[in-house]
Amino acid sequence: MLVHNQSMESQFNKHHGARNRAFNPGDPVLVRQYHGNHEEWSNGKILKRVGKVLYKVLVGNKVCVRHANQLRPRYHDDPSMQCHDMDTLFEMFDLPRKPTASQSTSFSPGPIRNAEQAPSMDDSHDYQPRRSTRTRRPTTRLRMDPHQETYVRS
Repeated sequence: MLVHNQSMESQFNKHHGARNRAFNPGDPVLVRQYHGNHEEWSNGKILKRVGKVLYKVLVGNKVCVRHANQLRPRYHDDPSMQCHDMDTLFEMFDLPRKPTASQSTSFSPGPIRNAEQAPSMDDSHDYQPRRSTRTRRPTTRLRMDPHQETYVRS
């Protein structure tokens, strides 16, 4: 008979980064949708829990079953706030944000200088990269001689 060890489970979850994801019926969520070879996140609503980690979710007018790993909590129902859903996803997964076409054409980042930064050296001085001082020897390749008993040097 196996005994459930609560402290061992919590230690395992803490070490492996497991999250307790539980959703209630009616919770607004973001649902991972698969379309061919790409995926997207859509707004959905939890209908009911099917198993330990499976949920029936209403996405648009379709009902689908999704694993808890394919669901993220959505903190607002206002359609005007949907652009912030992407910001939430980028923050959840620590992803870099790619600029959109309108942002990339209107904004060209220049050198950022803080008042706290030390003044840089003049650009007129040529910078010499640091070179290694290690002496490199060519490799000595093994030449097989069938008449020689050993290749180990003493």
